[in-house]
Amino acid sequence: MRILFALPLMLLLSCNSQKTTNSKGEQLGADIITENLSEQNSITKLVSLNHQKLDKIKGDFNSFKLYSNNLSESNISSIPFMLDYIKTCIPNDNSSNDSIFFLFNRKYNRIINRLNDSLETKFRFISEPAGEESSAKQIDAFKENLEACGIGIFSTEGMYYADAQSDYFYNNFKDRVSPGLKEYLKIRQDELKQGFAEDAGLQITFDELYQRIKRWEQFRIKYPGTIYKEDAHYFYSMYLETLMTGMDNSRVFDYSNSKLLPDLKQLYEKIISTDSKSETGKIISSYYSMLARHGFKENDSINVFLKNNGLSTMLSVQPSTR
Repeated sequence: MRILFALPLMLLLSCNSQKTTNSKGEQLGADIITENLSEQNSITKLVSLNHQKLDKIKGDFNSFKLYSNNLSESNISSIPFMLDYIKTCIPNDNSSNDSIFFLFNRKYNRIINRLNDSLETKFRFISEPAGEESSAKQIDAFKENLEACGIGIFSTEGMYYADAQSDYFYNNFKDRVSPGLKEYLKIRQDELKQGFAEDAGLQITFDELYQRIKRWEQFRIKYPGTIYKEDAHYFYSMYLETLMTGMDNSRVFDYSNSKLLPDLKQLYEKIISTDSKSETGKIISSYYSMLARHGFKENDSINVFLKNNGLSTMLSVQPSTR
C-alpha cells in the first residue's frame, strides 16, 4: 500500500522581515520570506531572487554567523539561503570552514526538528494516494521543495518524519572542509544510505555492524581533534553496544535457551583472532570471556560489564533509524 501526503490546498509558512548585513553593513537576505510548499519550485525561486543580493559579497565566519542568525528556523528555505551564502561568498579554502559547517549543520537540525514538530498538525496522512490530480501535484511540489533544502521524507513504524538526504552534506561540503570532517561526512553519507534500524530491529547484518564499529574506531584514532569527536564516540559506542546486546527485535541471545547465537559467537571469535589488540577487540575479548564463564548464557553480569566499560544495553531502547 502506497502512502502519500494529503496537503491543504494552500500551505503557507510565513515569517517576519528577515534582514542581515555583511561586514560592510550592507543589507542581505529576503525582506519577506513566504514559502508556499504546495507550489512547484517555490524554494528554488526564493533562493534565486535572494542570490542576486550576494553578488560580489566577501564573507567569513562572522558574517555567516550573522547571516544565519537572522534567518528564521521556522522556514526551511533558510537552509538553501545559508548554503548559497557559503558557496557564493566564502572561499573553499577559508580556514574557518569547519566551524562554518558546524553552524550550518546546527541550524539545519533545528529547522528539521521544527518541521517534524509540525508534520502531524499541518499535514494529514492517508493510506491511499490522493484521488484528485491537483492534490497529487501539491504532494509532488511539497516533496520537490523539501528536496531543494536537502530534506527527505521517511517513515518508520507507520510514522512519517523529515530527515537529511543521505548525499546532501557530503556533496555540498566535501571540497570545503578539513580531511577529518570530510571523512566524517563520508561515513555518515554511507550510513544514512544504508539505514540502521526499524522497529527496534537491525536493518544491517551483525558483520556489517562490526565494520561500522571498526570504521568509527579508526576515524577516532586518525582524527582525535575533530569538531565532531563527540558524535564519533556516540556512533562507535552505539554500534558496539548493539553488537554486544542486540536490540529488542534483533537479539544476540536465543529466546528459547538464552544462549549466545552461534553466528554471534563465531563473529566474536573472529574479532578476537584477527583484532585482539584494538580497543574493540579488547572489549569483545573480555566480554567473550565473561560470557564463557556463564556458559555463553544471558546473565546479570552483562550490565555490570557494560557499565564498567562506559557502555549500556540497547535493549528497551528506541534506536536511531538511520
